[in-house]
Amino acid sequence: MNGIMHKLPLILKACSKKSKEYRLFDLKAIVLLGLAPVLFWGCTMPLPGNSNSEVNSLLPNNSTTIPNSSSFQSLFIPLEDIGVRLGLHNGSSLFYLDLNACGSNPRCTNQLALPLNLLVVYQFFNPDNTPVLGQLPVFNLPAKGEKNSPFRQLFRVIVPAGYVANTIRSAEDLAASQFRIESSGKAFNFPLVTTANAASVNLNIKKAWQKSEEIRYLDLGDVPYASGKNQLGVGLIYFLRNRDNSELPSNPAPILDTVPGDLLYSPIRQVFRAISENQIVSQEGDPARGLRSQEDLLRAVNQGLFRLEDTDSFFNYPVFQDSGIISQPETEIYGLYLAVLKALPVLPETAHYALWSRNQGQENRLLLRFRSGGFGLFDLQKQPQDLSKSLFRFSQSELAGLNTFFVTVENKEDSTPSQSIILQSDANSGSLKRSLNLPFQNNYLRLQAGNFLLSTPTDSVANNGEFGLWFAKRTTVNPTQPPIAQELEPGLILSLPPSGWLYQGWVLYRRNPEQWLPLGRFSSVNQADQENPFSGRQAGYPFPGEDFLNNPPAGITFPFNLPSSGETEVVLALQPQNVLVQAPFFPLFRVALTKASPVYTNLNFPPVAFSEPEIQVELRPEAPTQP
Repeated sequence: MNGIMHKLPLILKACSKKSKEYRLFDLKAIVLLGLAPVLFWGCTMPLPGNSNSEVNSLLPNNSTTIPNSSSFQSLFIPLEDIGVRLGLHNGSSLFYLDLNACGSNPRCTNQLALPLNLLVVYQFFNPDNTPVLGQLPVFNLPAKGEKNSPFRQLFRVIVPAGYVANTIRSAEDLAASQFRIESSGKAFNFPLVTTANAASVNLNIKKAWQKSEEIRYLDLGDVPYASGKNQLGVGLIYFLRNRDNSELPSNPAPILDTVPGDLLYSPIRQVFRAISENQIVSQEGDPARGLRSQEDLLRAVNQGLFRLEDTDSFFNYPVFQDSGIISQPETEIYGLYLAVLKALPVLPETAHYALWSRNQGQENRLLLRFRSGGFGLFDLQKQPQDLSKSLFRFSQSELAGLNTFFVTVENKEDSTPSQSIILQSDANSGSLKRSLNLPFQNNYLRLQAGNFLLSTPTDSVANNGEFGLWFAKRTTVNPTQPPIAQELEPGLILSLPPSGWLYQGWVLYRRNPEQWLPLGRFSSVNQADQENPFSGRQAGYPFPGEDFLNNPPAGITFPFNLPSSGETEVVLALQPQNVLVQAPFFPLFRVALTKASPVYTNLNFPPVAFSEPEIQVELRPEAPTQP
């Protein structure tokens, strides 16, 4: 399934051919990638052409004439020029082969000649379907005008009884024999090699016949191939580059989309450059650090850190699986794990939480977007987050420069955190286990009781104070008449809210199902709030409050007599500034309104125990992942 899950960029390009840059990778689209096999075979992607003269200048010499036995030596890869390079796939390190198809020419690369094409390999079988012992496979040569290719379609040759092995040593011999030939519907990666010098790595080298000469080739396994359409499957490789196309300071390894065992694994790699949107000058600010999978990279593209550029270049980059090659142990890698201790409030569908890290250079890095429900964490598709797995990996140098972790409330998937920080760890603690707590909780641990009053100043009808609520305190005593503004002072003692937060009052209209009516949001207790959606036309008090007279929400009847049911509650809460929630978020004051609650009179508004959500992060040393 992993092979299917990473083909969408290529499929989109193959079917549309509209753009060379990609910035539209919504991670939700990955859910649709179960359709990839249908798209891959149904799109009938033509083998690509190339009109880029600069790229063509780096290609091997592709003669339009059939080479003779001496001239086609240039098609062979010197074993000493074959090496391994480090790559990444799904968070793990691996090696892939870099095949230098141009010998010692420093300008030559492993770039495939375009358009891609298939040559032929013939394998020999007896009439009982057993292989002919001792017979070497036979390779054909490119026809006139046909480009050389390491990829060969396998045909089965059925020989008659009594056939002597290696009697046939060329495609011409085979044509003259008139033996039965069957297509296998399979294609293989068989680049030709020279053996003058030893290879630096352990390779699976085999022999074959070509033009009656014995040659050597590498058996690098099969490639995905739709025989009915003569189409080769293609994978992806991403090289991460700076804005000026130079190496990034962290020198990141390229990212591969598939590995052997994936359904659509192919050594043929279409090259994408991931270009940093900003010119990066230091490792600490390098957005490529920590990117170890295609999903990581596409998330960074969505965040505006990179843009993808299709080079229209194709390389033969098979994953190298030799057990004798061991990657250098990454002993300085630390996985980040989460433990939910006290759950965060539930956010509306349009919002989510985001976990970030910040280094000593005050650079922020997104680690996880999630939702909260009960005491569990969920991804943005509401699937439970597996807390037994690391959600991010840090190197030792990154860990040394780490300052703090923090969680924000977000209303969109942005590349920078909002100001609504809800949890934060101690700065520069150096500990591998850190608790993230409310950074402002000390502001609200010892609140003084406040006051509010029932009055309806925005209504032109007198003596109906039960329809409004205001966070103000009356300085005179006259229980029969509504107060005027000059008789009022702030009903609450509160400092300005933290950056990214506001205060908001709430009235519980119905208990089952629970439904809250919002008062306006505000930051200063001695000024009017920001909204008055339900009030009348008269001027209200210069303090936060609301009259419940007009524009009732669906299912609610106005005017609303607040103390009439005896079940109404009044809450003042701290709310994230960037999200409109539907109920109190962090309640600071709370009281029930009894049926006997008087109007025009100061009513007590006691503080409540402040909710203290908490998340714990732990950094654990992780063993290196072998390719």
